[in-house]
Amino acid sequence: MPYDSWNLTISFLPKRSHLYPLQPIGLGTPDTESLSSYLQRLAQQHCLRPWQLYTYELVPLIQHEEYLLQKDTKKTSIKQIFLTNKTTSSNLSVINGLQSITPVIVSAIEQLTSRQDLCSLTLVSWLKILDSVEPLLKHSCAWCPYCYQVWREQGEVIYIPLLWLI
Repeated sequence: MPYDSWNLTISFLPKRSHLYPLQPIGLGTPDTESLSSYLQRLAQQHCLRPWQLYTYELVPLIQHEEYLLQKDTKKTSIKQIFLTNKTTSSNLSVINGLQSITPVIVSAIEQLTSRQDLCSLTLVSWLKILDSVEPLLKHSCAWCPYCYQVWREQGEVIYIPLLWLI
């Protein structure tokens, strides 16, 4: 019989993620990607607009945790953060690590992607060192046109490093 050598035992399959576990850019380097940039790329990988990713995947996971954070004096609604059409400094400060909801957002994205390293894309770890990181964040988005041009010419992925938000 030609199939005698087949092993028919069921192999262990690792847990599958709900969303594609996209590799963050520059992890562990000064050029580490920001979480807001990661979310934009993740939406693009799933052929979604960012607001669709936020509305249908992220917000439902976070709403329960948001209710638990009602006592936060700087509280901003998750829907206000994610469902606005423009990126503001307050949105960036929440997504990239300046408010108490940020670790909840990171945890939700890690749960959806089965990644465990997304906290590195935020300023959350800096909060342990400094009393407040809020003055470090820019009030508007910044970018380097030269960097974008070089990345484009070299065929690299265009993204927003966390450093550009500081």
